[in-house]
Amino acid sequence: MKLQTLSFILPPPIHPIGAILASDWAVTEAELGTCLPCDYKEFISLYGTGYIDNFLAIFSPASKNKFINIVERSKSDLEGLRDLRISYPSQYHFERYPASGGLLGFGTTDNGEILYWRTSGPPDDWNVVVYEARGPEYFEYSGNMMSFLIELLSRTIRVPVLPADFPDVPCAYNPISD
Repeated sequence: MKLQTLSFILPPPIHPIGAILASDWAVTEAELGTCLPCDYKEFISLYGTGYIDNFLAIFSPASKNKFINIVERSKSDLEGLRDLRISYPSQYHFERYPASGGLLGFGTTDNGEILYWRTSGPPDDWNVVVYEARGPEYFEYSGNMMSFLIELLSRTIRVPVLPADFPDVPCAYNPISD
């Protein structure tokens, strides 16, 4: 039902690039050391690799671009967030995955904001945390990725760490090849 709602707000591409088959997720999950939320896998399977309004990318295991490949990005983000927590412990409140409840990135903006899952409980129950670019401010959403995208793209919620003019109305999904 949520995928249908999202598809209405954000029409999927006719020919997605880098869509992942259900049988291929086991490799990605093994590399990350965790199962991933079903709504994320449904999103990538339908939309493939690309940008929402040429601004927001959801990380994809099929991307050859290390900045939007979920496996490659998780490795580089681990060190960056760990260093920030050590240098500024009062400003960076969350541990990094694989710590229990730690953050695992699933998207980024062209400005540098990062979208994370807060990995508490089963993957389908993970909440969303959006950190501002180059700063300690964040927005926490009590719900999964698909619900977050539906509310964000329909402008039901306002995420203070994202630009006020995002998303466009109507919004568009732009597939990209590496």
